[in-house]
Amino acid sequence: MVLLKDGDKLYFGIMTTLASEIRQISALIESAGDENFLEELNRKWMHHKVALGFVHDILLYMDRNFIKTTQGTKTIHEIGFSRWIDFVIGSKGIRDKLPITLVNLVLRERRGEVINTGLTGNIIKMLMDLGMPVYEKNFRKPFLADFEDFYGSESRELINSVDCRDYLMEAERRINEEWERVSDYLDPSCESKIISVVVKQMIENHMQTLVYMENSGLVNMLMDDKFEDLKRMYNLFSRTPSGLTVVKDAMTSFIQVTGEKLIMDPERLKYPEAFAQNLLDFKKKYDNVIAEAFNSDKLFQKVLNSAFEHFINLNAKYVFDLENSGLVPMFNGDKYVDLERMYNLFRSVPYGLVIVKDVMTSSIQYTGKQLIMNPKRLEDPEAFAQRLLDLKDKYEKVITRVFNSEEIFQNVLNSAFGYFINLNAESDFDLENSGLVCMFKGDKYVDLKILYNLFRSVPYGLVIVKDAMTSSIRATGKQLIMDPESLKDPEAFAQFLIDLKGKYDKVIEKAFNSDEIFQNVLNSAFEHVMTSFIRHTGKHLIMDPERLKDPVDLVQRLLDLKDKYDKAITLAFNNDMKFQNALNSAF
Repeated sequence: MVLLKDGDKLYFGIMTTLASEIRQISALIESAGDENFLEELNRKWMHHKVALGFVHDILLYMDRNFIKTTQGTKTIHEIGFSRWIDFVIGSKGIRDKLPITLVNLVLRERRGEVINTGLTGNIIKMLMDLGMPVYEKNFRKPFLADFEDFYGSESRELINSVDCRDYLMEAERRINEEWERVSDYLDPSCESKIISVVVKQMIENHMQTLVYMENSGLVNMLMDDKFEDLKRMYNLFSRTPSGLTVVKDAMTSFIQVTGEKLIMDPERLKYPEAFAQNLLDFKKKYDNVIAEAFNSDKLFQKVLNSAFEHFINLNAKYVFDLENSGLVPMFNGDKYVDLERMYNLFRSVPYGLVIVKDVMTSSIQYTGKQLIMNPKRLEDPEAFAQRLLDLKDKYEKVITRVFNSEEIFQNVLNSAFGYFINLNAESDFDLENSGLVCMFKGDKYVDLKILYNLFRSVPYGLVIVKDAMTSSIRATGKQLIMDPESLKDPEAFAQFLIDLKGKYDKVIEKAFNSDEIFQNVLNSAFEHVMTSFIRHTGKHLIMDPERLKDPVDLVQRLLDLKDKYDKAITLAFNNDMKFQNALNSAF
Protein backbone atom coordinates (compact mmCIF):
# COMPACT_ATOMS: atom_id res chain seq x y z
CA MET A 1 0.00 0.00 0.00
CA VAL A 2 2.87 2.32 0.69
CA LEU A 3 4.34 1.51 -2.71
CA LEU A 4 0.92 2.18 -4.28
CA LYS A 5 0.85 5.60 -2.61
CA ASP A 6 -1.76 4.50 -0.06
CA GLY A 7 0.50 4.92 2.94
CA ASP A 8 -1.80 7.43 4.63
CA LYS A 9 -4.74 5.04 4.34
CA LEU A 10 -2.68 2.29 5.97
CA TYR A 11 -1.38 4.64 8.67
CA PHE A 12 -4.80 5.90 9.74
CA GLY A 13 -6.18 2.38 9.57
CA ILE A 14 -3.52 1.22 12.04
CA MET A 15 -4.31 4.13 14.38
CA THR A 16 -8.02 3.27 14.32
CA THR A 17 -7.41 -0.43 14.88
CA LEU A 18 -4.98 0.18 17.79
CA ALA A 19 -7.42 2.58 19.43
CA SER A 20 -10.21 0.04 19.19
CA GLU A 21 -8.09 -2.78 20.59
CA ILE A 22 -6.75 -0.66 23.48
CA ARG A 23 -10.29 0.45 24.46
CA GLN A 24 -11.25 -3.20 24.78
CA ILE A 25 -8.13 -3.88 26.86
CA SER A 26 -8.98 -0.93 29.12
CA ALA A 27 -12.46 -2.30 29.73
CA LEU A 28 -11.02 -5.67 30.73
CA ILE A 29 -8.58 -4.02 33.14
CA GLU A 30 -11.35 -1.96 34.76
CA SER A 31 -13.45 -5.06 35.28
CA ALA A 32 -10.65 -7.02 36.94
CA GLY A 33 -11.51 -5.83 40.48
CA ASP A 34 -9.30 -4.22 43.12
CA GLU A 35 -7.32 -7.33 44.06
CA ASN A 36 -6.38 -8.19 40.48
CA PHE A 37 -6.24 -4.65 39.13
CA LEU A 38 -2.47 -4.24 38.98
CA GLU A 39 -1.84 -7.79 37.87
CA GLU A 40 -4.28 -7.39 34.97
CA LEU A 41 -2.83 -4.01 34.07
CA ASN A 42 0.69 -5.43 34.05
CA ARG A 43 -0.34 -8.48 32.02
CA LYS A 44 -2.16 -6.43 29.40
CA TRP A 45 0.75 -3.99 29.20
CA MET A 46 3.21 -6.81 28.55
CA HIS A 47 0.93 -8.25 25.84
CA HIS A 48 0.48 -4.81 24.34
CA LYS A 49 4.26 -4.29 24.02
CA VAL A 50 4.66 -7.70 22.37
CA ALA A 51 1.83 -6.94 19.95
CA LEU A 52 3.38 -3.60 19.07
CA GLY A 53 6.58 -5.42 18.29
CA PHE A 54 4.83 -7.73 15.86
CA VAL A 55 2.99 -4.86 14.18
CA HIS A 56 6.24 -2.93 13.90
CA ASP A 57 7.95 -5.87 12.23
CA ILE A 58 5.08 -6.32 9.75
CA LEU A 59 4.86 -2.63 8.94
CA LEU A 60 8.60 -2.03 9.01
CA TYR A 61 8.63 -0.55 5.50
CA MET A 62 5.91 1.92 6.42
CA ASP A 63 7.81 2.87 9.59
CA ARG A 64 11.04 3.49 7.70
CA ASN A 65 9.62 5.22 4.64
CA PHE A 66 6.14 6.70 4.90
CA ILE A 67 6.29 7.74 8.55
CA LYS A 68 9.87 8.99 8.27
CA THR A 69 9.04 11.20 5.28
CA THR A 70 5.55 12.32 6.24
CA GLN A 71 5.25 15.25 8.61
CA GLY A 72 2.98 14.85 11.65
CA THR A 73 3.07 11.06 11.76
CA LYS A 74 4.26 8.79 14.61
CA THR A 75 6.05 5.44 14.67
CA ILE A 76 4.13 2.27 15.53
CA HIS A 77 5.57 2.33 19.06
CA GLU A 78 4.68 5.98 19.54
CA ILE A 79 1.11 5.33 18.35
CA GLY A 80 0.80 2.31 20.61
CA PHE A 81 2.11 4.22 23.68
CA SER A 82 0.00 7.34 23.07
CA ARG A 83 -3.18 5.27 22.61
CA TRP A 84 -2.35 3.39 25.84
CA ILE A 85 -2.03 6.70 27.65
CA ASP A 86 -5.30 7.99 26.20
CA PHE A 87 -7.51 4.93 26.58
CA VAL A 88 -5.98 3.01 29.52
CA ILE A 89 -4.12 5.39 31.83
CA GLY A 90 -6.57 8.18 31.03
CA SER A 91 -9.74 6.12 31.28
CA LYS A 92 -12.25 7.11 33.94
CA GLY A 93 -11.99 3.82 35.82
CA ILE A 94 -8.19 3.79 35.93
CA ARG A 95 -6.86 7.38 36.10
CA ASP A 96 -7.92 7.88 39.74
CA LYS A 97 -7.52 4.31 40.86
CA LEU A 98 -3.94 3.72 39.68
CA PRO A 99 -2.13 6.46 41.73
CA ILE A 100 -4.07 5.60 44.88
CA THR A 101 -3.39 1.89 44.51
CA LEU A 102 0.35 2.36 43.99
CA VAL A 103 0.75 4.84 46.85
CA ASN A 104 -1.24 2.60 49.20
CA LEU A 105 0.93 -0.38 48.30
CA VAL A 106 4.09 1.47 49.28
CA LEU A 107 2.38 2.72 52.44
CA ARG A 108 1.38 -0.82 53.39
CA GLU A 109 4.96 -1.98 53.00
CA ARG A 110 6.20 0.88 55.21
CA ARG A 111 3.81 -0.36 57.87
CA GLY A 112 5.30 -3.82 57.73
CA GLU A 113 3.09 -5.66 55.24
CA VAL A 114 4.54 -7.82 52.51
CA ILE A 115 3.68 -6.68 48.98
CA ASN A 116 4.53 -7.85 45.48
CA THR A 117 7.46 -5.54 44.87
CA GLY A 118 8.12 -7.02 41.43
CA LEU A 119 4.59 -6.21 40.25
CA THR A 120 4.73 -2.73 41.79
CA GLY A 121 8.06 -2.07 40.15
CA ASN A 122 6.72 -3.16 36.74
CA ILE A 123 3.78 -0.75 36.94
CA ILE A 124 6.05 2.13 37.98
CA LYS A 125 8.42 1.29 35.11
CA MET A 126 5.42 1.27 32.72
CA LEU A 127 4.57 4.81 33.77
CA MET A 128 8.19 5.88 33.30
CA ASP A 129 8.28 4.27 29.82
CA LEU A 130 5.16 6.21 28.88
CA GLY A 131 6.98 9.48 29.59
CA MET A 132 7.87 11.74 32.51
CA PRO A 133 4.57 13.70 32.46
CA VAL A 134 2.61 10.43 32.81
CA TYR A 135 4.94 9.17 35.56
CA GLU A 136 4.88 12.50 37.41
CA LYS A 137 1.09 12.77 37.38
CA ASN A 138 0.19 9.16 38.10
CA PHE A 139 2.82 8.26 40.70
CA ARG A 140 5.70 10.59 41.61
CA LYS A 141 3.65 13.62 42.68
CA PRO A 142 1.00 11.79 44.77
CA PHE A 143 3.66 9.41 46.13
CA LEU A 144 5.90 12.21 47.44
CA ALA A 145 2.94 14.10 48.92
CA ASP A 146 1.78 11.03 50.82
CA PHE A 147 5.40 10.17 51.66
CA GLU A 148 5.97 13.53 53.36
CA ASP A 149 2.69 13.31 55.27
CA PHE A 150 3.53 9.81 56.49
CA TYR A 151 6.93 10.70 57.92
CA GLY A 152 5.70 13.99 59.31
CA SER A 153 2.97 12.18 61.23
CA GLU A 154 5.23 9.32 62.33
CA SER A 155 7.98 11.63 63.58
CA ARG A 156 5.55 13.73 65.65
CA GLU A 157 4.14 10.61 67.26
CA LEU A 158 7.55 9.02 67.83
CA ILE A 159 9.26 12.08 69.32
CA ASN A 160 6.74 12.08 72.17
CA SER A 161 6.92 8.38 72.95
CA VAL A 162 10.57 7.23 72.88
CA ASP A 163 13.97 8.48 74.06
CA CYS A 164 16.61 10.03 71.83
CA ARG A 165 18.51 6.80 71.22
CA ASP A 166 15.45 4.83 70.10
CA TYR A 167 14.22 7.71 67.97
CA LEU A 168 17.54 7.98 66.12
CA MET A 169 17.65 4.23 65.63
CA GLU A 170 14.16 4.34 64.10
CA ALA A 171 15.15 7.23 61.83
CA GLU A 172 18.22 5.33 60.73
CA ARG A 173 16.10 2.23 60.05
CA ARG A 174 13.62 4.25 57.99
CA ILE A 175 16.38 5.73 55.84
CA ASN A 176 17.85 2.29 55.19
CA GLU A 177 14.41 0.94 54.30
CA GLU A 178 13.83 3.71 51.78
CA TRP A 179 17.19 2.95 50.19
CA GLU A 180 16.19 -0.69 49.83
CA ARG A 181 12.79 0.34 48.47
CA VAL A 182 14.40 2.42 45.76
CA SER A 183 16.73 -0.44 44.96
CA ASP A 184 13.84 -2.93 44.78
CA TYR A 185 11.15 -1.16 42.76
CA LEU A 186 11.13 2.63 42.91
CA ASP A 187 12.64 5.06 40.43
CA PRO A 188 16.40 5.47 41.24
CA SER A 189 16.20 9.13 40.25
CA CYS A 190 13.89 9.66 43.24
CA GLU A 191 16.44 8.43 45.77
CA SER A 192 17.88 11.79 46.84
CA LYS A 193 14.42 13.34 47.10
CA ILE A 194 13.06 10.40 49.12
CA ILE A 195 15.98 10.39 51.56
CA SER A 196 15.85 14.17 51.94
CA VAL A 197 12.16 13.98 52.90
CA VAL A 198 12.86 11.34 55.57
CA VAL A 199 15.76 13.40 56.93
CA LYS A 200 13.75 16.62 56.98
CA GLN A 201 10.67 15.12 58.64
CA MET A 202 12.43 12.86 61.13
CA ILE A 203 15.67 14.75 61.88
CA GLU A 204 15.75 18.37 60.75
CA ASN A 205 12.31 19.23 62.18
CA HIS A 206 13.22 17.84 65.62
CA MET A 207 16.95 18.54 66.07
CA GLN A 208 16.66 20.84 69.07
CA THR A 209 14.28 18.45 70.82
CA LEU A 210 16.55 15.47 70.20
CA VAL A 211 19.79 17.15 71.24
CA TYR A 212 18.36 18.56 74.47
CA MET A 213 16.04 15.62 75.26
CA GLU A 214 15.99 15.12 79.01
CA ASN A 215 17.88 12.07 80.30
CA SER A 216 18.75 10.80 76.83
CA GLY A 217 19.96 13.66 74.61
CA LEU A 218 23.46 14.70 73.63
CA VAL A 219 24.57 15.59 77.17
CA ASN A 220 23.67 12.15 78.51
CA MET A 221 25.40 10.47 75.60
CA LEU A 222 28.56 12.49 76.29
CA MET A 223 28.46 11.84 80.02
CA ASP A 224 27.97 8.08 79.57
CA ASP A 225 30.47 7.64 76.71
CA LYS A 226 27.79 6.32 74.36
CA PHE A 227 29.98 6.45 71.28
CA GLU A 228 27.66 4.38 69.10
CA ASP A 229 24.69 6.64 69.82
CA LEU A 230 26.83 9.76 69.35
CA LYS A 231 28.08 8.43 66.03
CA ARG A 232 24.50 7.77 64.92
CA MET A 233 23.49 11.31 65.88
CA TYR A 234 26.51 12.75 64.06
CA ASN A 235 25.81 10.77 60.88
CA LEU A 236 22.09 11.64 60.83
CA PHE A 237 22.51 15.31 61.73
CA SER A 238 25.26 15.72 59.15
CA ARG A 239 22.59 15.12 56.47
CA THR A 240 20.93 18.43 57.34
CA PRO A 241 22.29 21.92 56.53
CA SER A 242 22.58 23.05 60.15
CA GLY A 243 22.58 19.73 62.01
CA LEU A 244 26.23 19.66 63.00
CA THR A 245 26.01 23.27 64.15
CA VAL A 246 23.26 22.26 66.59
CA VAL A 247 25.40 19.39 67.91
CA LYS A 248 28.48 21.62 68.02
CA ASP A 249 26.77 24.37 70.01
CA ALA A 250 25.32 21.93 72.53
CA MET A 251 28.65 20.17 72.95
CA THR A 252 30.52 23.46 73.36
CA SER A 253 28.13 24.65 76.04
CA PHE A 254 28.34 21.38 77.96
CA ILE A 255 32.16 21.22 77.85
CA GLN A 256 32.46 24.84 78.98
CA VAL A 257 30.05 24.37 81.89
CA THR A 258 31.67 21.10 82.97
CA GLY A 259 35.16 22.54 82.59
CA GLU A 260 34.26 25.62 84.61
CA LYS A 261 33.04 23.39 87.44
CA LEU A 262 36.33 21.50 87.31
CA ILE A 263 38.36 24.70 87.32
CA MET A 264 36.37 26.43 90.05
CA ASP A 265 36.12 23.42 92.38
CA PRO A 266 37.84 24.48 95.64
CA GLU A 267 38.93 20.88 96.24
CA ARG A 268 41.43 21.22 93.40
CA LEU A 269 43.68 23.27 95.69
CA LYS A 270 44.00 20.33 98.09
CA TYR A 271 45.03 17.89 95.39
CA PRO A 272 46.65 19.84 92.53
CA GLU A 273 48.14 16.76 90.87
CA ALA A 274 44.78 14.99 90.85
CA PHE A 275 43.23 18.16 89.43
CA ALA A 276 45.73 18.24 86.58
CA GLN A 277 45.10 14.55 85.91
CA ASN A 278 41.35 15.16 85.87
CA LEU A 279 41.90 17.91 83.34
CA LEU A 280 43.93 15.58 81.15
CA ASP A 281 41.32 12.82 81.43
CA PHE A 282 38.60 15.32 80.56
CA LYS A 283 40.44 16.36 77.39
CA LYS A 284 41.24 12.77 76.47
CA LYS A 285 37.59 11.77 76.86
CA TYR A 286 36.44 14.33 74.30
CA ASP A 287 39.34 13.61 71.98
CA ASN A 288 38.05 10.02 71.94
CA VAL A 289 34.49 11.20 71.31
CA ILE A 290 35.63 13.20 68.29
CA ALA A 291 37.83 10.39 66.96
CA GLU A 292 35.40 7.50 67.48
CA ALA A 293 31.98 9.13 67.15
CA PHE A 294 32.52 12.25 65.05
CA ASN A 295 34.85 10.83 62.41
CA SER A 296 37.77 13.00 63.61
CA ASP A 297 35.85 16.03 62.34
CA LYS A 298 38.17 19.06 62.33
CA LEU A 299 35.23 21.34 63.11
CA PHE A 300 34.58 19.50 66.37
CA GLN A 301 38.28 19.38 67.22
CA LYS A 302 38.36 23.14 66.81
CA VAL A 303 35.25 23.43 68.99
CA LEU A 304 36.87 21.29 71.68
CA ASN A 305 40.03 23.39 71.69
CA SER A 306 37.97 26.57 71.85
CA ALA A 307 35.93 25.27 74.78
CA PHE A 308 39.08 24.30 76.67
CA GLU A 309 40.60 27.68 75.93
CA HIS A 310 37.52 29.29 77.43
CA PHE A 311 37.57 27.59 80.81
CA ILE A 312 41.34 27.22 81.10
CA ASN A 313 41.74 30.97 80.67
CA LEU A 314 39.00 31.70 83.19
CA ASN A 315 41.49 31.64 86.01
CA ALA A 316 44.68 30.39 84.39
CA LYS A 317 47.25 32.41 86.34
CA TYR A 318 45.86 31.26 89.67
CA VAL A 319 45.06 27.67 88.80
CA PHE A 320 48.42 27.01 87.22
CA ASP A 321 50.71 28.95 89.50
CA LEU A 322 53.47 27.18 91.39
CA GLU A 323 51.55 26.27 94.55
CA ASN A 324 48.31 25.10 92.94
CA SER A 325 49.49 23.53 89.71
CA GLY A 326 49.39 19.80 89.14
CA LEU A 327 52.01 20.49 86.50
CA VAL A 328 54.67 21.04 89.15
CA PRO A 329 54.41 17.51 90.64
CA MET A 330 54.59 16.19 87.09
CA PHE A 331 57.84 18.06 86.53
CA ASN A 332 59.22 16.94 89.88
CA GLY A 333 58.11 13.34 89.40
CA ASP A 334 59.50 12.91 85.87
CA LYS A 335 56.02 11.97 84.63
CA TYR A 336 56.87 12.30 80.97
CA VAL A 337 53.67 10.73 79.63
CA ASP A 338 51.41 12.98 81.71
CA LEU A 339 53.54 16.02 80.90
CA GLU A 340 53.32 15.24 77.20
CA ARG A 341 49.53 14.99 77.42
CA MET A 342 49.39 18.26 79.35
CA TYR A 343 51.74 19.86 76.83
CA ASN A 344 49.55 18.75 73.93
CA LEU A 345 46.49 20.01 75.80
CA PHE A 346 47.89 23.48 76.41
CA ARG A 347 49.56 23.90 73.04
CA SER A 348 46.13 23.48 71.44
CA VAL A 349 44.82 26.69 72.99
CA PRO A 350 46.09 30.27 72.53
CA TYR A 351 48.68 31.24 75.15
CA GLY A 352 48.54 27.67 76.49
CA LEU A 353 52.28 27.17 76.15
CA VAL A 354 52.84 30.44 77.97
CA ILE A 355 51.14 28.85 80.98
CA VAL A 356 53.31 25.73 80.77
CA LYS A 357 56.40 27.90 80.24
CA ASP A 358 55.60 30.02 83.30
CA VAL A 359 55.00 26.96 85.48
CA MET A 360 58.25 25.40 84.30
CA THR A 361 60.10 28.64 85.00
CA SER A 362 58.63 28.84 88.49
CA SER A 363 59.41 25.19 89.16
CA ILE A 364 63.06 25.52 88.12
CA GLN A 365 63.55 28.79 89.97
CA TYR A 366 61.85 27.45 93.08
CA THR A 367 63.91 24.24 93.16
CA GLY A 368 67.11 26.02 92.23
CA LYS A 369 66.58 28.71 94.83
CA GLN A 370 66.15 26.05 97.51
CA LEU A 371 69.49 24.57 96.48
CA ILE A 372 71.23 27.94 96.38
CA MET A 373 69.85 29.20 99.68
CA ASN A 374 70.34 25.94 101.60
CA PRO A 375 73.09 26.55 104.22
CA LYS A 376 74.10 22.86 104.12
CA ARG A 377 75.44 23.34 100.60
CA LEU A 378 78.59 24.74 102.21
CA GLU A 379 79.24 21.42 103.97
CA ASP A 380 79.56 19.51 100.68
CA PRO A 381 80.17 21.94 97.81
CA GLU A 382 80.89 19.13 95.35
CA ALA A 383 77.54 17.47 96.06
CA PHE A 384 75.89 20.88 95.71
CA ALA A 385 77.41 21.37 92.26
CA GLN A 386 76.31 17.86 91.29
CA ARG A 387 72.74 18.61 92.34
CA LEU A 388 72.79 21.62 90.04
CA LEU A 389 73.97 19.42 87.20
CA ASP A 390 71.28 16.83 87.94
CA LEU A 391 68.60 19.52 87.96
CA LYS A 392 69.74 20.84 84.59
CA ASP A 393 69.88 17.32 83.16
CA LYS A 394 66.40 16.55 84.48
CA TYR A 395 64.83 19.48 82.62
CA GLU A 396 66.91 18.82 79.51
CA LYS A 397 65.24 15.39 79.36
CA VAL A 398 61.80 16.95 79.81
CA ILE A 399 62.44 19.36 76.93
CA THR A 400 63.69 16.55 74.68
CA ARG A 401 61.12 13.86 75.54
CA VAL A 402 58.05 15.97 76.16
CA PHE A 403 58.43 19.36 74.49
CA ASN A 404 59.97 18.17 71.21
CA SER A 405 63.09 20.22 71.92
CA GLU A 406 61.12 23.43 71.35
CA GLU A 407 63.38 26.45 71.47
CA ILE A 408 60.99 28.36 73.72
CA PHE A 409 61.48 25.79 76.51
CA GLN A 410 65.25 25.68 76.05
CA ASN A 411 65.26 29.45 76.48
CA VAL A 412 63.10 29.06 79.59
CA LEU A 413 65.55 26.57 81.05
CA ASN A 414 68.56 28.79 80.40
CA SER A 415 66.81 31.87 81.74
CA ALA A 416 65.60 30.09 84.88
CA PHE A 417 69.06 28.73 85.65
CA GLY A 418 70.52 32.14 85.04
CA TYR A 419 68.08 33.51 87.61
CA PHE A 420 68.96 31.30 90.55
CA ILE A 421 72.64 30.85 89.69
CA ASN A 422 73.04 34.62 89.78
CA LEU A 423 71.05 34.97 93.02
CA ASN A 424 74.17 34.65 95.12
CA ALA A 425 76.85 33.75 92.63
CA GLU A 426 79.82 35.43 94.27
CA SER A 427 79.42 33.64 97.60
CA ASP A 428 78.21 30.31 96.27
CA PHE A 429 80.97 29.87 93.74
CA ASP A 430 83.87 31.40 95.58
CA LEU A 431 86.95 29.38 96.43
CA GLU A 432 85.88 27.86 99.74
CA ASN A 433 82.31 26.88 98.91
CA SER A 434 82.45 26.00 95.25
CA GLY A 435 81.90 22.45 94.00
CA LEU A 436 83.70 23.71 90.92
CA VAL A 437 86.95 23.92 92.87
CA CYS A 438 86.55 20.34 94.05
CA MET A 439 86.01 19.26 90.46
CA PHE A 440 89.17 21.11 89.39
CA LYS A 441 91.19 19.40 92.11
CA GLY A 442 89.73 15.97 91.35
CA ASP A 443 90.20 16.12 87.56
CA LYS A 444 86.47 15.41 87.06
CA TYR A 445 86.44 16.27 83.38
CA VAL A 446 82.94 14.91 82.65
CA ASP A 447 81.33 16.83 85.50
CA LEU A 448 83.29 19.94 84.62
CA LYS A 449 82.15 19.68 81.01
CA ILE A 450 78.50 19.38 82.09
CA LEU A 451 78.90 22.32 84.45
CA TYR A 452 80.66 24.29 81.72
CA ASN A 453 77.74 23.72 79.35
CA LEU A 454 75.31 24.61 82.12
CA PHE A 455 76.99 27.89 82.99
CA ARG A 456 77.69 28.93 79.41
CA SER A 457 73.93 28.84 78.77
CA VAL A 458 73.18 31.56 81.32
CA PRO A 459 74.23 35.21 81.32
CA TYR A 460 77.66 35.71 82.91
CA GLY A 461 77.79 31.97 83.68
CA LEU A 462 81.27 31.50 82.24
CA VAL A 463 82.48 34.48 84.23
CA ILE A 464 81.60 32.50 87.38
CA VAL A 465 83.51 29.44 86.16
CA LYS A 466 86.42 31.62 85.02
CA ASP A 467 86.62 33.33 88.41
CA ALA A 468 86.45 30.00 90.25
CA MET A 469 89.26 28.61 88.10
CA THR A 470 91.37 31.72 88.63
CA SER A 471 90.81 31.57 92.38
CA SER A 472 91.69 27.89 92.46
CA ILE A 473 94.99 28.39 90.64
CA ARG A 474 95.96 31.45 92.65
CA ALA A 475 95.03 29.82 95.96
CA THR A 476 97.14 26.77 95.13
CA GLY A 477 100.02 29.02 94.14
CA LYS A 478 99.66 31.14 97.26
CA GLN A 479 99.87 28.09 99.50
CA LEU A 480 103.11 27.11 97.79
CA ILE A 481 104.53 30.60 97.90
CA MET A 482 103.90 30.89 101.62
CA ASP A 483 105.35 27.42 102.28
CA PRO A 484 108.95 27.88 103.58
CA GLU A 485 109.94 24.55 102.05
CA SER A 486 109.32 25.87 98.56
CA LEU A 487 112.15 28.35 98.99
CA LYS A 488 114.58 25.53 99.63
CA ASP A 489 113.96 23.97 96.21
CA PRO A 490 112.84 26.53 93.60
CA GLU A 491 113.52 23.99 90.86
CA ALA A 492 110.98 21.59 92.36
CA PHE A 493 108.54 24.47 92.58
CA ALA A 494 109.05 25.28 88.91
CA GLN A 495 108.34 21.63 88.07
CA PHE A 496 105.22 21.77 90.16
CA LEU A 497 104.09 24.81 88.18
CA ILE A 498 104.69 22.90 84.96
CA ASP A 499 102.62 19.97 86.23
CA LEU A 500 99.85 22.25 87.47
CA LYS A 501 99.77 24.05 84.14
CA GLY A 502 99.50 20.69 82.34
CA LYS A 503 96.61 19.71 84.61
CA TYR A 504 94.60 22.82 83.73
CA ASP A 505 95.50 22.52 80.05
CA LYS A 506 93.75 19.13 80.13
CA VAL A 507 90.74 20.64 81.88
CA ILE A 508 90.43 23.30 79.20
CA GLU A 509 90.83 20.76 76.41
CA LYS A 510 88.56 18.00 77.76
CA ALA A 511 85.94 19.97 79.68
CA PHE A 512 85.90 23.47 78.19
CA ASN A 513 86.15 22.67 74.46
CA SER A 514 89.59 24.40 74.31
CA ASP A 515 87.74 27.65 74.98
CA GLU A 516 90.16 30.52 74.34
CA ILE A 517 88.76 32.57 77.22
CA PHE A 518 89.86 29.86 79.67
CA GLN A 519 93.27 29.55 78.06
CA ASN A 520 93.72 33.27 78.67
CA VAL A 521 92.47 32.85 82.25
CA LEU A 522 94.96 30.03 82.80
CA ASN A 523 97.87 32.03 81.46
CA SER A 524 96.90 35.08 83.50
CA ALA A 525 96.55 33.07 86.71
CA PHE A 526 99.89 31.33 86.24
CA GLU A 527 101.54 34.61 85.34
CA HIS A 528 100.28 35.97 88.65
CA VAL A 529 101.47 32.91 90.62
CA MET A 530 104.87 32.83 88.95
CA THR A 531 105.39 36.56 89.40
CA SER A 532 104.39 36.36 93.06
CA PHE A 533 106.73 33.44 93.74
CA ILE A 534 109.67 35.03 91.90
CA ARG A 535 109.20 38.23 93.85
CA HIS A 536 108.85 36.31 97.08
CA THR A 537 111.94 34.18 96.38
CA GLY A 538 113.99 37.10 95.13
CA LYS A 539 112.97 39.21 98.09
CA HIS A 540 114.03 36.40 100.41
CA LEU A 541 117.45 36.27 98.75
CA ILE A 542 117.90 40.04 98.69
CA MET A 543 116.87 40.52 102.31
CA ASP A 544 119.05 37.67 103.61
CA PRO A 545 121.75 39.25 105.89
CA GLU A 546 124.23 36.56 104.75
CA ARG A 547 124.22 37.99 101.22
CA LEU A 548 126.68 40.73 102.26
CA LYS A 549 129.29 38.15 103.21
CA ASP A 550 129.43 36.71 99.68
CA PRO A 551 127.87 39.06 97.06
CA VAL A 552 129.24 36.94 94.20
CA ASP A 553 127.30 33.94 95.51
CA LEU A 554 124.14 36.09 95.74
CA VAL A 555 124.44 37.13 92.11
CA GLN A 556 125.03 33.52 91.06
CA ARG A 557 121.96 32.35 92.99
CA LEU A 558 119.86 35.05 91.31
CA LEU A 559 121.16 33.99 87.89
CA ASP A 560 120.38 30.34 88.67
CA LEU A 561 116.86 31.32 89.73
CA LYS A 562 116.39 33.30 86.51
CA ASP A 563 117.65 30.38 84.49
CA LYS A 564 115.20 27.96 86.13
CA TYR A 565 112.26 30.21 85.34
CA ASP A 566 113.43 30.67 81.79
CA LYS A 567 113.31 26.89 81.48
CA ALA A 568 109.85 26.81 83.06
CA ILE A 569 108.58 29.41 80.55
CA THR A 570 110.08 27.37 77.72
CA LEU A 571 108.67 24.02 78.88
CA ALA A 572 105.31 25.05 80.33
CA PHE A 573 104.35 28.28 78.58
CA ASN A 574 105.79 27.86 75.07
CA ASN A 575 108.09 30.90 75.49
CA ASP A 576 105.02 33.07 75.91
CA MET A 577 106.19 36.71 75.91
CA LYS A 578 103.74 37.57 78.66
CA PHE A 579 105.52 35.18 81.00
CA GLN A 580 108.91 36.36 79.82
CA ASN A 581 107.91 39.96 80.48
CA ALA A 582 106.50 38.97 83.87
CA LEU A 583 109.77 37.21 84.72
CA ASN A 584 111.84 40.20 83.68
CA SER A 585 109.56 42.56 85.59
CA ALA A 586 109.73 40.44 88.73
CA PHE A 587 113.52 40.29 88.58
